[in-house]
Amino acid sequence: MKSTICLLSLLFCGHAFAYPGIGDVADYSGTAVIMGQEVQFEKRIELIDFDAAANKFKKLEIYKQEGSRPTTEESWVSADEFMSKQEQEHMLADCAGQGGTLEAVTVNAGQFLTCRFSNDEGEFYNMGVVPFGLIKVSGEGWTMQLDHFSQGR
Repeated sequence: MKSTICLLSLLFCGHAFAYPGIGDVADYSGTAVIMGQEVQFEKRIELIDFDAAANKFKKLEIYKQEGSRPTTEESWVSADEFMSKQEQEHMLADCAGQGGTLEAVTVNAGQFLTCRFSNDEGEFYNMGVVPFGLIKVSGEGWTMQLDHFSQGR
């Protein structure tokens, strides 16, 4: 359980993608195999405040795992760590040039044109033009997809 929380937290730290704006929300659901058991989970990411002097957003993350109490984490994240909508569109336009592959994916939130990237651990990331950029991600023993998103202000 803790390893899954850590894994998902790492996923949204340093290289998150967003529009960004206060009120941006992305809801995800997924499955993970933990100690031989398949577990359902949900994750919500939301930008809830902005400190203009520090150029940082306050990010709220709520993680719910089947059979456990929800965990909540708030952190201040540099605005520079989020991509704008225009930067996301450029990522799609130059997907191959950035080491990805264009791919249409259908998830609970709809159908999206994405740029699919992989890493050395065999994980795949489908990035698109939505708050936080992440449409779908999968790795050995786990998968997560976008269920709902909304753009803030």
